[in-house]
Amino acid sequence: MKKIKKGFALFLVFVMAVSVIPQSAFAAKKKVKLSKKAVTVAVGESVKIQLKNNKKKVKWSITSGKKNVTLSKKKKTSVVIKGKKAGKAKVQAKIGKKKYICKVTVKKLDKSSDEDWDDDDDQDDDDTSTEEPVVQPTEKPLKTSDPVIPSTSEPSVTTPEPTPGEDTTPVPATIVPSLLPASSMPEPSQTSVPTVKPTNVPSATPLETMTPPDNTPVPTIKPTVKPTTEPTVKPTEKPTPEPTQTASPTVEPTNAPSATPLETITPSLPPSSSTPEPTVEPSATPVETTTPPSQSPEPTIKPENHYQGLYAESEPFVISSVSFDKEVTSYSLAYTNIYVTQEGAASLKDVVPDVSKCTFTVYCYGRKAEVKGISDIVWNEEEGENPYYSFALTVEQDGKEYTETVKMRLGVPEYPNNPGNLSNGLTLLSLQADDKTYELERNVAYGGETYYFKDKEIDISQIAEAEKVSIVGVYEDETVTVDAEIQEWYGGYIYFINQSFKKGNLEIGSCYFQGIKKSERYFDVDAFTSTKGEVTGDMVSNEWCFVYEPKLEKGKSLKDIFGNLSEELNIYRTVYNNAYCKDNEIRNVVWHEESFYENKEDLGYYTFDIVVTVDGQELTQEYKLIQRQRTYQVSGKLTTADGLPIADVELVLEEEGGSQETVKTDSEGYFSKKLIKGTYQFNLGKSFTVDDEDLQWNESLPVYKIMGKVTRKEAAQSADVPAFWFDSQDDTQTIANESDYSGTEIRYWSYLEKGTYNVTSYNTVVETITVTKSEAHDITMELGKVFGKGSGYYKFVNTEDPEVYEQPYAGNGSYKVYLKPGTYEVQKDGTVIDTIEVKLGDMEKDYVVHTCKGELLDVKGLQIPKSVYDYDIVVKKDDEVYQNLSLTRWSEGTSGYNFSALPGTYQFYYDEKQIAEITVTDSNVVQDLTMPVKYVKIKMYDAQDQLIPLTQQVTLINQESSQQYYLYGDEDSVDFSIAMALPLGTYQCGTYEGMPSMQGKTITIEEDTDEIVMNMNVYKLTGNCKINGESADRSTWIDLCRKEDGYYLASCTVDDEGNYVFYLEPGEYTMKVYSSGVTMDKGEDVSITNDAVVKDLDITNAS
Repeated sequence: MKKIKKGFALFLVFVMAVSVIPQSAFAAKKKVKLSKKAVTVAVGESVKIQLKNNKKKVKWSITSGKKNVTLSKKKKTSVVIKGKKAGKAKVQAKIGKKKYICKVTVKKLDKSSDEDWDDDDDQDDDDTSTEEPVVQPTEKPLKTSDPVIPSTSEPSVTTPEPTPGEDTTPVPATIVPSLLPASSMPEPSQTSVPTVKPTNVPSATPLETMTPPDNTPVPTIKPTVKPTTEPTVKPTEKPTPEPTQTASPTVEPTNAPSATPLETITPSLPPSSSTPEPTVEPSATPVETTTPPSQSPEPTIKPENHYQGLYAESEPFVISSVSFDKEVTSYSLAYTNIYVTQEGAASLKDVVPDVSKCTFTVYCYGRKAEVKGISDIVWNEEEGENPYYSFALTVEQDGKEYTETVKMRLGVPEYPNNPGNLSNGLTLLSLQADDKTYELERNVAYGGETYYFKDKEIDISQIAEAEKVSIVGVYEDETVTVDAEIQEWYGGYIYFINQSFKKGNLEIGSCYFQGIKKSERYFDVDAFTSTKGEVTGDMVSNEWCFVYEPKLEKGKSLKDIFGNLSEELNIYRTVYNNAYCKDNEIRNVVWHEESFYENKEDLGYYTFDIVVTVDGQELTQEYKLIQRQRTYQVSGKLTTADGLPIADVELVLEEEGGSQETVKTDSEGYFSKKLIKGTYQFNLGKSFTVDDEDLQWNESLPVYKIMGKVTRKEAAQSADVPAFWFDSQDDTQTIANESDYSGTEIRYWSYLEKGTYNVTSYNTVVETITVTKSEAHDITMELGKVFGKGSGYYKFVNTEDPEVYEQPYAGNGSYKVYLKPGTYEVQKDGTVIDTIEVKLGDMEKDYVVHTCKGELLDVKGLQIPKSVYDYDIVVKKDDEVYQNLSLTRWSEGTSGYNFSALPGTYQFYYDEKQIAEITVTDSNVVQDLTMPVKYVKIKMYDAQDQLIPLTQQVTLINQESSQQYYLYGDEDSVDFSIAMALPLGTYQCGTYEGMPSMQGKTITIEEDTDEIVMNMNVYKLTGNCKINGESADRSTWIDLCRKEDGYYLASCTVDDEGNYVFYLEPGEYTMKVYSSGVTMDKGEDVSITNDAVVKDLDITNAS
């Protein structure tokens, strides 16, 4: 089977998932695994894969296809794979005896690669049938069937329980996820599939609503549940809106598709109040439509809640700002959740005694709505939670009322260290990287925090390498510019996160965004319909497929259901280059008698092409229609080695072949799971096989239960503890960790093998325990908490043991970190910004830093080019070294200096002399530094008045201080030999490779010196060097000696093509070539008189 690129939706879920590990929650030790088991990369491009949760030494290697890829930046947790040659490869991570394999497909940039894996163990064994394929007619599909719309809100599909037998009755419209963004699709004619199985994680992804032309059914969209920003709070049901006359609102035409793609435009200005009324009404309860076979369903569209911004026409209710009766320090919003921060407040009632006196601004379906009133105010005091208000907020828009339940709490969200949805509908307009601006438009297929770059020719790597990145967005009709950080980039994607910022006392939090490069070659399947029963879209065997959901009777196949697929499956809508397309057609339908599934339980499958026509050009992609694989009920009970139930945990159940399932046990250790045929094994357990019937499986695993409560010594709240896990000292395993926050204290229970474990919180070992039996064990953490305001990442390093450090992230304007008592340096971007003494208990420290940057100028005010940098500048604060700035031509970034600074005054020193003083208050500072040097260009000419490029190292010695300076020429310079920026004075030249007469020459640099001309009585000697007929390379060099006495004068290293160059005074010389393992037995003589000489060296007597 073809291996296809990983789809965007799954990749985004992965990125979001790894970003939300809280320090304030109990965490199990995660199983080591690769972030991707298969990747696709173009020749010359790179992709990074991660080895998640690994802390041990790892060996990265290429086990097959070594000519096709290279590895770089090998770390414990990641490696970078670069495509060299089109083909296949396998990359292996080895930890001890455990191996993790990632399959790599390397494609050419201009054409696709459909090659099969050439490894014997990877050959598909399904394609054994020799029967001729049956080709069905390719007439255009009918336009009268019930549409099935892919919901982009979830990367996987939750489908109703299939019913046995054949189902030929038209079914209600069904949501099918379109998992493939345009930029992640394979080349045309390939199956459009991500390579990772989707998870049931909701994403913030809208589906734009539209109505097709007359007589074409409109897709029905199932509403999805808005993801909550508070993992510990149970979601409440959405209040029912004012009843309408129909259970499912009929939508008037909004964006009718045309023959050409419908352009989608991100607003460049905030929308005005005259925006037309949205035609979608909220439905409190999903209503499935059922239609007799003889009738066609009425078009209905139900709104979806997708966290897609204030101006989204399908976003029903967003609180954009709040005015309080009493002054509050700050507050944050997450759509209908309000977080109030007030210094010194013990209860929300102290800050907001009467919530009805608050004033709210609400956006409803993309426009500002009129707030009608607050009702049903309840003060909630639930066990295990801080008290909060809940109330119903009603708004009106164009005569229609909408009501939502709102919660208001005291404090920051549950996980302040991690980016989340507290961007609260910030809509992006553009991204700025250094001096370039890239316009953005929201992704119509996925919405949420996903955007396309309008410029199709954009080079993502240039953005990834930018020194400064910011975003321009719009919030409450105001344009804002916010700093951003590049988190990761991969091929045609780039992930970035905005810094939090304030709008009045409203804190707009950080959030992950993704920018995608448009592709001219790929499209997304966005909506389709089937007349033969429920068909969905899903990831199956690492392919995105159309899946027929009803169970088939034994002996029957899809060929018995679908007799004319091109008419019975209608591709209603696709998305190409971020615009809807309606000119879609199914062609080349082929029935395959061989099984799709490895266990051979199905009797065949269809392949077909979807052809999209855009501006007269056809795009083709291949897909499969398969049946849903049969599942069987596996039930049983799991116990520990000493007979206790393995209760209330999630366990990994691994299928033979590598895929994994998650199994949840109840309070008595019982579990029940539907599984396909195959052989399975619980971690540390025995294998069992699921065949043609349900299975009862009871098992005792070689683990013991350790349980107890977790507290932190001298903490303001004893239950305020960081995440922790059990790290084995003996290569033993923990199979499950769970915790309970419902009471006034945190309780945990874990199941571990016999052995010794470090109780570890991030990089800190809390205590060590030895497990020999099931028993109670309370954990008391002797850690202090440091918290406060900040932005971005910080590093707290123990001064006694620098290997002990923690790196909290201040994603929403605040951070917190848990540390062992001791002295710590607080670092920001490599700069030590503070030194603190951490004790047990809680300590508040704000680290709001600002950027201090500028260019380097010479004594005449001329900007010094980075190509001549070689400066060490010491920055001091309060007479202590704050930052050492090492600025060289090889330093990362652009010219100038740049560092993070706390408020205060800083002195800059060069050569132990103060050169500047800068004061930082409450904002970024830009100030250039005047260096005590002069920028000068040297023009050196030979005896024939030809400019001599000084491309090798030049050594200059200051005659007054004897300080040596090492200069490097620029091969691209055309109007000078070399440039420098040095202190004023007289300098003597040292030796120079290839020009012996340069040694001893002097130059003088004065304040008004801009250019120095040097005329040399030398002639150019050049040529090409070959060794036994092959061009020499940089491992070869040539020694030059005087012919008369053999006195050594100079050396020259040849370049990559074997070329060499000397500049010599008139005379007789001998050249001798040296290389690794090769020495000339006899030199070559050359005579320099009054002209340049070209002499090629073809060394055929090399030994």
